[in-house]
Amino acid sequence: MQIFILLGLFVFIGGCNKDNEIKPMIDKKVLIGKWVNTQLKTDTLFWNDTIILRTDTITSLPKHSYNYELIQDSIRLEYNGEYYILVPKSSFKISINSDKLTITIEGIDRYFPSYKGNQFKKIN
Repeated sequence: MQIFILLGLFVFIGGCNKDNEIKPMIDKKVLIGKWVNTQLKTDTLFWNDTIILRTDTITSLPKHSYNYELIQDSIRLEYNGEYYILVPKSSFKISINSDKLTITIEGIDRYFPSYKGNQFKKIN
């Protein structure tokens, strides 16, 4: 009987650890910096730890801002710019090509504002 109680205690303690949380597969440090749209060269993303600032480099206006969260191989965006009340949160699959220093955010070209292109190249 004591063995069953002891075994049950180990199973309970083992099931309570926080290693079961979903962790990002993408290293946030790789994303921090300036990224330029490969199709529309004036569309630029500036990444930091918690937000992405999107701007048109010719006019510098309008500037759009997003809170973001990395979830495994996806990014969850929450628009917090001027039109925040009209733009829903959305998730997009993100892939990184470290050889070419490019990222692809599938579907970002249909998210607000819907600029052409979904591939960005890192600028040092």
